[in-house]
Amino acid sequence: MEVVKWFNNHSHALRMLHEVQQEKFGATLALILPVLMCWMSHHFSVMWLLDLELAFKKLMLSAAGDRTVVQVINILQKIRLKKYFIKYHLEPLVIAVNVTRSDSGCLDVVLGALANLYQTFMDPTLDQQVCAAVHASLEKCWAKADQPIFILVTVFNPYIQTSCFAISSPLQHFNHIWNLVQMAYV
Repeated sequence: MEVVKWFNNHSHALRMLHEVQQEKFGATLALILPVLMCWMSHHFSVMWLLDLELAFKKLMLSAAGDRTVVQVINILQKIRLKKYFIKYHLEPLVIAVNVTRSDSGCLDVVLGALANLYQTFMDPTLDQQVCAAVHASLEKCWAKADQPIFILVTVFNPYIQTSCFAISSPLQHFNHIWNLVQMAYV
């Protein structure tokens, strides 16, 4: 956000960035400010900045000797520091939101997105504080969810059925599944 604000408040640097983009890409990309309450807009704002990294480098070369070069170098360093976080922490959440809120966001898609998020944030290379927060949030959602429905959606999916459950799981037996059906629909 700081980077976008800086460029929007320095018209000379912004004009130079637009000129470099026009020369390099044949089009200009706008720098967008994220909406405070919409974290997806933060993702897209930073992704635009990452897409413009080549333009920033070209700008640094073309503006050699200009005092804005030092500021652009500092901005590039900040962008690179955020790149890892955005790619591996925020992007899976953005994908899950877009998948679950689409027109085809059925219960099995929602369950698959939640399971994928849980699996993604088990990676030990990610920030463990973020992983713990995501897991806590997912577990809270799962505790509030109508679990029998989600389990039945999985069992009734012709591609999955009971293959995702352990062999020793009661969900491998018809009687237990039938009890879930009765709880859900009776």
